[in-house]
Amino acid sequence: MRCDRMHPRRPVHSRRGAALLFVLVTLFVASLIMVTLAQGVVRQHRQQRLERDHWQAELVADAAVDRLQILLENAPASTRQTWSTVPDETRPQAVAESTAEVTSTTEGYRLTVLTEYPAGSPFRIRIRREITGWQPKLPTTTATDLPPVSALNLENVP
Repeated sequence: MRCDRMHPRRPVHSRRGAALLFVLVTLFVASLIMVTLAQGVVRQHRQQRLERDHWQAELVADAAVDRLQILLENAPASTRQTWSTVPDETRPQAVAESTAEVTSTTEGYRLTVLTEYPAGSPFRIRIRREITGWQPKLPTTTATDLPPVSALNLENVP
């Protein structure tokens, strides 16, 4: 009798199958890890974009309030105005739009500014600013009180 019959060897092709299965499971796990990391990067990028747009909308709303106050101090303005920003070359689609409304109350004026950034986008951010009881500042100087331009020393001005 031969020894091979008493102790049969495992076929070589079953070892190859086990190695192939191990490689496939390892690749699958590595792919899952890479997909999870990529999703995290995309999520973080979206969050940063939303934060950037929110801060931009806040700044535009503050600027619109300042602009409305200056317009009202210099001359009475209409009760409703709309302003749009000019986009820059880095984000031509990012236009902010501010709508200002002025109403008269017993305490003074109520200034309401609604800003959308980027205007018209489904992901726009709306910021509302409201100031109640605002009174225009009285001008302390007039144009006749200012020195003429020729009297100013503009040589050292960059």
